[in-house]
Amino acid sequence: MQGLPCGIIPFIVLMEYAEGWAVSMVWDDVLLTGVGDVDEQHKEIFRRLELLKNQRDPARIPSLIRYFEQYLFTHANDEQKLFETAAYSQAGIHTSHHSYCIRQFILLREELMAGGNASLVVAYREVDNFMDEWFLQHVRQYDMEFAYFYKYGADEAGVTNAANGVNNQKEIIQV
Repeated sequence: MQGLPCGIIPFIVLMEYAEGWAVSMVWDDVLLTGVGDVDEQHKEIFRRLELLKNQRDPARIPSLIRYFEQYLFTHANDEQKLFETAAYSQAGIHTSHHSYCIRQFILLREELMAGGNASLVVAYREVDNFMDEWFLQHVRQYDMEFAYFYKYGADEAGVTNAANGVNNQKEIIQV
């Protein structure tokens, strides 16, 4: 489990597949940001990743990659709208992180399309890497920072959105 961000170990469940062990991430409410729509989308990302990881028919992997990739676009666009509404000071950095993720999945899809059925194991490993090295870190760092800003009107640096006249009490926040 070397290389995992601190605090990730409780979410890990091992599942066996033909080439050894794969790491399967299980949703845990500790990942809740408190921003209802964002949390629901994160749960959907977990669900779609599990669909991909549990697929044993190599012919279905590329379509599941596209299915997941499409949702990443939806999630990134929806968060971008929230950034604009909240006048989020770190929107550029957060958006760059989303763009990197989407590019990685496009590369994975292209690799799978070029590799055919032999790429099944590659797909499992890439999904594991995404979960371990990107998604959980992104939620725990970037999304939690945004959620704090969104809910309280300031980030850790003390930059507020109150000066912009933004109402911090959004109806999508789950209290």
